[in-house]
Amino acid sequence: MSTAIKTCSINSKNQLVINKNVTVDGTWSFTTDHELCLTLDATQDTQFGDKIILSGRFNDVSPNILSFEVSHYENTSKIATDLLALQGVWEADENNKLIFKVKKESGRHDVLTFTNTWILDDKNRIIYEYETASLIFKKKETQQLTFKGTWDITKNNRLYYELSNGSASGFDFKIGTSVLEKNQIKTRIMVGTQNKDLIISGKWKASDEVGLTFEVTYDKGEVKGIVFGSEFQMSDKDKLSLKIGNGFEARLTQELIKDVAEFSTAIQTTGSESRATWGVNLKF
Repeated sequence: MSTAIKTCSINSKNQLVINKNVTVDGTWSFTTDHELCLTLDATQDTQFGDKIILSGRFNDVSPNILSFEVSHYENTSKIATDLLALQGVWEADENNKLIFKVKKESGRHDVLTFTNTWILDDKNRIIYEYETASLIFKKKETQQLTFKGTWDITKNNRLYYELSNGSASGFDFKIGTSVLEKNQIKTRIMVGTQNKDLIISGKWKASDEVGLTFEVTYDKGEVKGIVFGSEFQMSDKDKLSLKIGNGFEARLTQELIKDVAEFSTAIQTTGSESRATWGVNLKF
């Protein structure tokens, strides 16, 4: 395709509109440099497999939108900036990487995979960091994409980061060993091929109404609790390993036990056999 791109936008079908009058469709993806790439479908004017590469940076995210900023230059002077808004849904893939599924016609999706790892900031928000390479100024810049949401635990023992209440968008992460500490939840998580510790900071509370709750503070002082419940099942292998409430498996540290829980033991004897059982009670 030989049309020079002076302006561009995204229409309601997630198609690329060039210079306000040329509409092209295809498959959206990322390049290794986090550029936006459209691999074109075959039409009268385009050949299948042709690619349009849009250089720029991610502008913002919302529960169902990925915004990408494209700047146009003459020599080294910026003459225009276009904001492309792709519509879709955020998810985590099987490797706990962040993905954005671009909504297409007939119910299908193009999957944009954010290949780098991600971290949590001091407000418990997910931060994705990447580099952009400027062809104009011949330098690389570090960029960050911030996801605003709240943490919870699902019934299938996963950590869920909800981007908006009632939205279909959110990250459902598979986790490994979890440790409940005095002011944090620490869990082992694999992102791609890298093992990392994911630490959510907050404050533990116990009440006779809901049981054990972990209150997490987010941006602008917003507080939301992760409710573990008051049903505990001791592990056979380790007296400090618990299944809590909805099936979340975790290990409690001694420091946390002193604050919120009390353990008890009982010996049951039947004939010549004796069996030890463990119990746990929350301090209210």
